[in-house]
Amino acid sequence: MVEERIGYGFVQEDQILYTPQTSSVASDIDSISNAPSLLARTASISNRSPSRSSSPSKRLRKTPATVTKRGDLALMKPRIEFRAFEDAEELGLVLPQSIKDLWMRCEGRRNSGSTTSPFPLTAQDEQLVDATLTDAFEMAKAWRSSTTEAHWISVVVGPILHLLRRLSPFQGKDKTTNENLTVLDITTVEISPSELCPYSNEPDLFRDLDKKIDYAVGLRLARRHIRDLQDATYATGTKSINQTSTFANLTPLFLNIEVKKRHVDRDPAIQLAAWVAAEFTKRRLEGYPLDMPVLAVEIEADGWLLHVVCAQENPRRPADFDLVFLGPLRIGETYSLPDTYRLLENLCDMAIWGQSVYREWFEANVLARYGE
Repeated sequence: MVEERIGYGFVQEDQILYTPQTSSVASDIDSISNAPSLLARTASISNRSPSRSSSPSKRLRKTPATVTKRGDLALMKPRIEFRAFEDAEELGLVLPQSIKDLWMRCEGRRNSGSTTSPFPLTAQDEQLVDATLTDAFEMAKAWRSSTTEAHWISVVVGPILHLLRRLSPFQGKDKTTNENLTVLDITTVEISPSELCPYSNEPDLFRDLDKKIDYAVGLRLARRHIRDLQDATYATGTKSINQTSTFANLTPLFLNIEVKKRHVDRDPAIQLAAWVAAEFTKRRLEGYPLDMPVLAVEIEADGWLLHVVCAQENPRRPADFDLVFLGPLRIGETYSLPDTYRLLENLCDMAIWGQSVYREWFEANVLARYGE
């Protein structure tokens, strides 16, 4: 293990071009051949947007509040709640075995204090890991109490996340497959279209949750699959498979990350909740299944906390779904060097899950709709 600090830099990967959209959501939905079924699924969204903008007198009666507490998310649509992972069965959630296994491995490392890599590292991988993690740990120690959130992300969080895509198991795959990883800085990316944002059933109660997050990890699709997706027609009118319309629009995202510096009066889970809820709403509108969970990590200072996010059909309201964040589980931290290594190993396990289980689900349930 290399103990001395070694400089480290990273560059953002080339991103996929996207096609700007100028038509409205309503007109695009009307032009789709299977519009009746889509309109049935999207009625709650397409009908509510005009009503909130066409009644200024009602909006003036009360200024909607901003959601600041997790408990308030239960009053949004979709309903969002936070529960312990052990509550999944009680809630009637059927988790994939792969998710249970992933959770157990991460929990096992936390409980035992072990640092066991989920795959063999090449000599080049080991050198890269030692250099990057040592530098991130030193940066955390130097800037822990005296820097901005943006700087913390650039010198601690970003290098650790970008290390994932540089390791041989995640970047050396055949480029005709969808197994290589991409790590995206999405701090400026908005939920789009805005109708995907969670909203209050009572418009005067809370503002829509039009939140952004900091990073996402996803799959780098093969060029032929990108072309298929670029040529496809989507229910929301945006050339996108997810809740974005910019450079991340054709990237399957399975791990979402939000950072909060210590002593900042903001709950990172609220931003994660808004972002992930928009993804599941997008799935519902496009007809993609809701059964596959996604992963969400909230970072507060040195600590990294994992949530598994699941959608649950609402039997009382068949057109709706609820969202449940299970966890959190502390997967590592940058307060000590061994914990920094443990953090990377857990992130690698998540990347393996995305590269295998999530990829297979995506290919069968999303790509298959638009491919050959």
